[in-house]
Amino acid sequence: MKKIIYLTLCFFTLINATSYTQINSIETYDGSVYSIGDTILAGSKGSPYSPYLTISELTDKKKLAPYKEDIAFDALVISSIVSTDEVVESKSSSTDTLAVVTNISDNKTLYVNLNNAIRRKEVVAAPAVRLFADVPM
Repeated sequence: MKKIIYLTLCFFTLINATSYTQINSIETYDGSVYSIGDTILAGSKGSPYSPYLTISELTDKKKLAPYKEDIAFDALVISSIVSTDEVVESKSSSTDTLAVVTNISDNKTLYVNLNNAIRRKEVVAAPAVRLFADVPM
């Protein structure tokens, strides 16, 4: 009887320990893995008059709102990785994983849905590599 109670206790401890682990990295649809501390570049907005659709900021009402300022090619450092449920209270059943980033130029905290941001080119997944160095003329 003691063994059954002990095994049951171990089982529930293991289940609870795995459900409270912190996410340390995100794997995107193209196979890239982004971890806490990585630096990514912000891309351009779809139009000068529209906000970023996948880069958000937290409003006073604890909701995520699309970011309106142009931050093209600013460096963003990933400070943590969270789900949308941890940031806002949502009634929808779908949850996304968000990268909490800090904009180095103005120290603002933003929330980025990396998969969608890379697809929409609002985040530069991999900067272009130059094949030849600039040669002075």
